[in-house]
Amino acid sequence: MGLVAKLKDKLHHSSSSPASEAEDAHAPSHSKPTTLPEKVVDKLNHTGSGFSTPLSTESSSDGGLAGARGESKHALKMERKREEKEERRRDVERKEEREKGKRGREDSWAELAGPESDLLTEDYGFLPLMQSSNEDQKREFTDLDDITEDMVGQEITVRARIDHVRAQGAKLAFVVLRYQIYQLSCVLSAKNARHKDESKHDGHAGHSNGGAPERGVEGIQRQMQATNISSEEKSTPTQESADAHYGYLAHGGDMVGSSYHHGTTGNDFFAEDPFTNNTGGANGTIVAVPPEHATQAGPGSQTSHNQAHAQPTHGTQSQPDLSSRASFIKWVQHLSRESLVIVTGTLQRPANAQGKILEASEGLQGVELAISKMFVVGRVTETPPFKFTDIRSVEEEKERAEEKDAGPKVTVRNEMNNRVFDLRSPVNQAIFRIRASVCHLFRDYLDRHHFTEIQTAKLQGSATEGGASVFKVEYFGRPAFLAQSPQLAKQMAVIADMGRVYEIGSIFRAENSNTMRHLTEFYGMDLEMPIDADYHECMHIIDGVLKHVFKGVQERNRRELDVIKTRFPYEDLVIPDETVVLKYPEGVQLLRESGYKKDDGSEVADDEDFDTPTEKYLGKLVKEKYNTDYYILDKFPTEVRPFYTMPDPEDGKWSNSFDIFVRGQEILSGGQRIHDSQMLEKKMRASGLEPSLLGEYTQAFKYGAPPHAGGGIGLERLVMLMLSLGNIRHASMFPRDPKSFPDSDKPPEVARPKLGRNGTLPALEDMIASYGDSTNTSWIDPRYTVWRHDKTGAAIGYQLQEHRYIVIWGQPLCSKEDLPRVIQAFLQHCDRERLRPIWCCVDQGTEEHLTKRYGWRGLSCIAEARVDPSKAEGVDDSNVKKKIQQAKNAGVQIVAVDGEMPDQMKTEIEKHIKEWGENRKGTQMHITDVRPWDDPKHRKYFYAKSKDDTIVGLLVLAQLAPEHGQQIKWSLQFPGAPGGTSEYMLSEAMKTAAEAGTGKLTFGASAANEIIPAANVGSSFKILSHAYESIVRTGNLNNKTDFRRKFGVEEDPLYVVYPPHGLGARGIQAIMASIKDENDKLEKKRDEHKKKIKLPNHK
Repeated sequence: MGLVAKLKDKLHHSSSSPASEAEDAHAPSHSKPTTLPEKVVDKLNHTGSGFSTPLSTESSSDGGLAGARGESKHALKMERKREEKEERRRDVERKEEREKGKRGREDSWAELAGPESDLLTEDYGFLPLMQSSNEDQKREFTDLDDITEDMVGQEITVRARIDHVRAQGAKLAFVVLRYQIYQLSCVLSAKNARHKDESKHDGHAGHSNGGAPERGVEGIQRQMQATNISSEEKSTPTQESADAHYGYLAHGGDMVGSSYHHGTTGNDFFAEDPFTNNTGGANGTIVAVPPEHATQAGPGSQTSHNQAHAQPTHGTQSQPDLSSRASFIKWVQHLSRESLVIVTGTLQRPANAQGKILEASEGLQGVELAISKMFVVGRVTETPPFKFTDIRSVEEEKERAEEKDAGPKVTVRNEMNNRVFDLRSPVNQAIFRIRASVCHLFRDYLDRHHFTEIQTAKLQGSATEGGASVFKVEYFGRPAFLAQSPQLAKQMAVIADMGRVYEIGSIFRAENSNTMRHLTEFYGMDLEMPIDADYHECMHIIDGVLKHVFKGVQERNRRELDVIKTRFPYEDLVIPDETVVLKYPEGVQLLRESGYKKDDGSEVADDEDFDTPTEKYLGKLVKEKYNTDYYILDKFPTEVRPFYTMPDPEDGKWSNSFDIFVRGQEILSGGQRIHDSQMLEKKMRASGLEPSLLGEYTQAFKYGAPPHAGGGIGLERLVMLMLSLGNIRHASMFPRDPKSFPDSDKPPEVARPKLGRNGTLPALEDMIASYGDSTNTSWIDPRYTVWRHDKTGAAIGYQLQEHRYIVIWGQPLCSKEDLPRVIQAFLQHCDRERLRPIWCCVDQGTEEHLTKRYGWRGLSCIAEARVDPSKAEGVDDSNVKKKIQQAKNAGVQIVAVDGEMPDQMKTEIEKHIKEWGENRKGTQMHITDVRPWDDPKHRKYFYAKSKDDTIVGLLVLAQLAPEHGQQIKWSLQFPGAPGGTSEYMLSEAMKTAAEAGTGKLTFGASAANEIIPAANVGSSFKILSHAYESIVRTGNLNNKTDFRRKFGVEEDPLYVVYPPHGLGARGIQAIMASIKDENDKLEKKRDEHKKKIKLPNHK
């Protein structure tokens, strides 16, 4: 029995019991009658517990309720508390239901505006795939740059991308459209009424205006036409099916599939959301719901295939009236930015107080487009990688070198990795319009001066100018080269009596330079011409064409220049009417008079070529003295010019050549060419170039060549300097540098090691085989301390050195996704233990993270030497082949062993390893000792034995991450081994790896030829460079590198990164100590350190 029923029962019995009446008769006369609260009385009167007459708030005069008074008050108090608690619970449920409804509606709109949606109404939606089948439906578009304020009141159609959308409640949305360099502001409002002749034929217009929707057969037919239902999907409607189609219901005001949402206010964003049921009236109100937008449909309903796909599937709320303006606005608010849309609307004046819209492009700020229709023609199926507003400019190399956490939100490398998307930005659009103008103006001037445009071959049979920086390609079994320049071809065209010629074409330079001034592929604007008396005739032509370009860009591209300045602010070029021409010695004199010294403290010599810092400083001096950003430096030293340059007739120390400079940097080299065949061949031999290697070129001069001169302009560098872009990559559509074309071969999917059930860390050996590169295999060596990340199981191995320096060799062993938090946790560990980290042999991703996120310095002097084992048979080096054959002739055999080596073999091999170590001479540098039997699970062994079964060599392969393949960990040729044993073992190991499907073998990290700055390296770079040269000489590090190159290795740059001020003399000493033989005293310190930090155990 419930509490209320029990209370009623008790009250009933107490009022009718004789005992109760007797007790009440002797009650004190001052007793007050028992009174119950009205709510309780009302509740009791409705419980049906057996009372024949309702209770009153006053008790009977005989006080029959007195006995139950105390218990009833307590019971009622508890009942009230329970009711309040229940009401609070219901409030929470209602709130959760409202939030769920909101989320459901948002999910529904996200689906309707998503890439899989087929939604299409008369005014908005996704157009069907265009397959060139509707030629008669071609639209007339208005270009954004053709819109003017005089067009206010006109209806236009534009095609553009959605830059961004700003929602202003449910009735208003602002849309900014962007296309090329222009932005147009648009407004979509519930007040943007459609034309009357359109709305009167709209099956839902009456509903949106408060009237009844259009009914009947004709209404359905019009709706089908409006939603582009194909003829195969259409069926002839009847009046009966028409009523069912619009879902007329009249049963208690309930809407099919509806849910009621309470608590909305006038400011609620969803107050007029078309998904909410705000149209239902009192009982019996007729509500129109097309069944394709309802959770159930009546008999005979017609549902189109396309519209069925457009149904939202989230929540149980009512489906929207998709033809309403509210639905249109909500759909637009959920469209992905960068969607390509076709928009129709009417141009109007902005309604704001300023009468201008600053978001729009200049010239479009006085108008806005009131949207009436919008259709998506290009869907976005993936989130764009960044916003253009997140990109900030880096104008100078110095600024980039010093940037730390305050650097750009989007790096140049990130832009280049997403170049197609990046090119959409108005700034990039403007840059390439100007680049096109430069080419057009270049052609225009030369065409008017009787030049002929030519196109020369880019495949050459030899290095074009005898240089080493050429790309070698296979040409039907013969070597060929990509053209280093069109220089020789231009000269041959002049010799062929083609007169004045020019070319705009690709140039390839295989220079491993990652500066902001160099590319491996760029466009050259070259010209060559016969001369009558003096090479200055050519210099004046080039001077004229450049001034024509500068002036033409200023006149033709004013709008584009203004757009570029929003990201790359700069001053317009200062070009005097009369060009400043200095002779080379005059430039040297200017530098000396200013007190300029090179980085090494010396003055500029009379006959040396200027480096980039010297060029820039001279440009600064010329600007101060002559007020020009553009000048010519004439009579360069002959020693710094190519072999074909004509020497000065009066002093052979100088040449008939010149350079042209813009903003202190060289953009062109030009001059007179040697046209006498005997003189040319003599110069070629003096330069170390055999004339027969350029037979076609030298032969041409034997038929009689006219005196001629020419020059070449780097198009990208010219555009970069004109616009002060700071980085040449911005001036190239798809820039190519040494870091282009990263290995795109996806490694095979493997099961990565994970934490155990109780947080047990995966074994270090398994981590190396899953995530490691060659240097990580050294971490098994006892000299390393291995820090572990307890959240991910990641590992980082380091060596403790003097002064609390630690040297980390290799990448963190973790996934790319975990890299940031693993590095952060490790650096916190270093702070706690007061350790001073120096990180060696990391890849580009880790280097960029440490230099960008933490402001570390970065440089590259190491490279991973990798080889494709499938090409082992095609080793070109004849000496290698001879040595392999020598070992075979001596009876050497190679034996492969998987897993554990037999103990007897181990003992014999260790004896030979010891003997091998004792025979080594000079300073030994290595990051691990020879420990071949560690981790046999992930190793493969090859040993060589002579014809008398003596072991004469050992090679060990170590398993790395799938993307890196295997490492040739050790390749040891023991004393007394026949010549070629080492090469023979390598050849067999490569064959075995190739047969097993291994895509890569790495010899490990080796010394590069030079040290290259990567990021944030300042004036200390010279000191580091000298230290590096000393290390290379002391350890003979290039010997190992040269040997590996015989096998056709490709070098993958690795980096050294360190905190600011973290690589002084002691830091360099720490690195040196980490690659030398062990020190007993230091080993004791390391053991104490390992015990102190209590490293977690592995599996």
